[in-house]
Order: sequence, then structure tokens, then C-alpha cells
Amino acid sequence: LAISDPLTNLYNRRHFLSLAEKEIDRSQRYGHPFSVCFLDLDGFKKVNDHYGHEKGDQVLVEIANLLRVSFRTTDLISRYGGDEFVVMMLETIPEDAELIARRIQEGLISFGNSLGVEETPLTVSIGMMHFDPLLNLNIRQLIHRADQLMYQAKSMGENCMCVE
Repeated sequence: LAISDPLTNLYNRRHFLSLAEKEIDRSQRYGHPFSVCFLDLDGFKKVNDHYGHEKGDQVLVEIANLLRVSFRTTDLISRYGGDEFVVMMLETIPEDAELIARRIQEGLISFGNSLGVEETPLTVSIGMMHFDPLLNLNIRQLIHRADQLMYQAKSMGENCMCVE
């Protein structure tokens, strides 16, 4: 419980931040690429309102499982809060990180139907920051910027992604 979210068994925010800072140091030292991806479920409140919080929790668990199998075991995946998730894709070039994120967006649409929430389609808005050693940002700054990009994506409509 000290390192994982009790509902999803993904890393909790505190443990994620600790691991991510170490990975940033390593990437800066060796020039390894990574991307930070901030994901927020679109309209998740509708799931809770229409089907109840127990179903909402089930959806979050299944989304966590989808994220777990969509990323590599070496990537850092965290439930950041509520229906928000943060992923640090290590050793990943920007083009591949964006491709993976788009696959998750596409897969989530049909995934929602299999969870029995057809009346409230599941989509995800994504903000993504790629590693730039010249910016010299810590993980909190990277997440903050990715979060801002996610809100920009939400303003464009559901299931959108903004990248920097």
C-alpha cells in the first residue's frame, strides 16, 4: 500500500514521482529518450452517475489493466488521482510514444462496450511531454505541463491528444 494505489494496484503518485525523478536523472546523464503521458478519462462522471460508483471502480480497475498490458513492464504507470493516470514511457522515441497513446485511445472506445457501459462511451484525453534535456525540468514540472496539454486536448473535444 505504501507504493501502490489500493484500487488499481498501479503505482501511487508519491512512489511514481520518486521513481520518475531517478529516471530523469538517468536520461539526462545518458541522453535516453522518454515521454510523460497524462491521461484523463472523458466523461467518467457520467459512468458513476449512470451506473453507480461500484461500476465506476470496476471501470478504473479494467482501465488500469488495459494500461498495464499496453505499456512495457519497464514503463512507469501511475493512477495520479480519480480518473487520471500518468505514464512515463522510458527509452521511447517521441514518434513511438505518440503511436502507443493513439492505440490506447482507439482501443478504449471498444473496450468500454465490453465493460457494459455502452451508454457512456469511454474515451481519453491525453497530454504528452517529450524529454528535452535543454529544458531541465523535474518530474512535477513535466507532469504539470502534460496536464496543461491534456486540458488543451479536452478543449478540442473528446479523445484528443496534445503533444509538446
